[in-house]
Amino acid sequence: GVGEREGRVLNRMVYERHYGLAHGIGRSGDISAVQPKAAGSSLLVKVCNFLVGDAFECAGIKEIGYVTTVPVATGMALTLTLLALKQRHPRAKYVVWPRIDQKTCLKCIFAAGLVPLVVENRLQGDQLVTDTEEIARLLAEKGPKGKG
Repeated sequence: GVGEREGRVLNRMVYERHYGLAHGIGRSGDISAVQPKAAGSSLLVKVCNFLVGDAFECAGIKEIGYVTTVPVATGMALTLTLLALKQRHPRAKYVVWPRIDQKTCLKCIFAAGLVPLVVENRLQGDQLVTDTEEIARLLAEKGPKGKG
């Protein structure tokens, strides 16, 4: 790291994976605040925020305002996405979930206070396939125009 508060990494593999940067982001409860004594991490966060903002503009999303990137793993990213969707659609309560053997999805649905509508896979020949007819049926029955 660059600053005196940058973490020191002893494990070579971890050092190479994280380019020697081991300091978190934010300061005193403000996730977008710069860490003056952790210049390397603070600079990378700023660059990342600008790159993400530029990507939104390239995608045609104008006037997005200030962008803050937050390092999260898959489960937290899914939970935050579901919570944002729930905030936009307060009456929504279901997530149509084509079944996969991965617990993270279910944990995220429950953490967001939603109810999973599990769609079991169908056996087609010697392979499992997504039951798209069941998904369409559930969307028609439980979706915004349905009664559920």
